[in-house]
Amino acid sequence: MCLATAPPQKAYCLNKNGTASPLLSNGEAFKPRQSLAPCAYPNGAIYIFTVADFSLQKILPRDQVFPYIMDPKSSIDIDTPKDINFAELYLND
Repeated sequence: MCLATAPPQKAYCLNKNGTASPLLSNGEAFKPRQSLAPCAYPNGAIYIFTVADFSLQKILPRDQVFPYIMDPKSSIDIDTPKDINFAELYLND
């Protein structure tokens, strides 16, 4: 996982009617960012679980997640050729 650079608790979803709604309904979007818990995003680097857990749900297990926080340089996500170019520039910096 890689730490979020901006608090996702403050995110809004863009609605089809042109309005925006807070992602979370508990009012965290209006709290000072300093009072929000740090968040991390999965980066696809490490998943550890049992075959039994995966076989049972047919998805990556979502309970008892223990994050391994990685620095941004180790968390570059490559999905497109453009991402490869970015990764090369970033890693050679």
